[in-house]
Amino acid sequence: MTRSAWRRFPKLWVPAAVVCVLNLGLLTAYRLVLAEEAELGLGLLDRRVEELEEVTQLRQQLEGLRATARVTEEGLTEFYRDRLSTEELMLTKIIAEVKSLARRAGLVPAAISYEKDSIERQNLVQRGLVFGVDGTYAQLRRLVNFLELSESFLTLDEVSLRGGDQVDGALAINLEISTLFAAKSLASEGRERGDDA
Repeated sequence: MTRSAWRRFPKLWVPAAVVCVLNLGLLTAYRLVLAEEAELGLGLLDRRVEELEEVTQLRQQLEGLRATARVTEEGLTEFYRDRLSTEELMLTKIIAEVKSLARRAGLVPAAISYEKDSIERQNLVQRGLVFGVDGTYAQLRRLVNFLELSESFLTLDEVSLRGGDQVDGALAINLEISTLFAAKSLASEGRERGDDA
């Protein structure tokens, strides 16, 4: 009886069955399309995450370079302001330091003479200090060591023996020391940078 009802009224159930089959097909196709779109979206998201990580690393590198540049600029400013200040500001300090180092080594320097050279390309002025001392070899070595360890920008250019009385193992030598000063414009620029900081 049931079979006969299905056969007798196909107009009732066949369209409904066709609609169900079509709906199942559409749902399956829709599901496949959504799955592909979701997959594409996840792939795009993964690429965006990778790009974000790369940009974050670049930003960190740039921040590190910026911090290094800031420290370097501050160091240069300090170097020009404190170590290579103008001749007028530093010469007396350098002479006093050389005399103090000689006294620490047990020596008394004779008169100090000056030589001046400009180093145009670097915008620096080089000042040479020449003086003589009499003392033992140990005292002279100590003085040379003190000059090399000085925090001032000093260079020992030449050491030469000079004639004189060599009594009790004493030596008479001339020392030529040079130091660099910033040209006025460069030192004032360094001071301005220091004032701005």
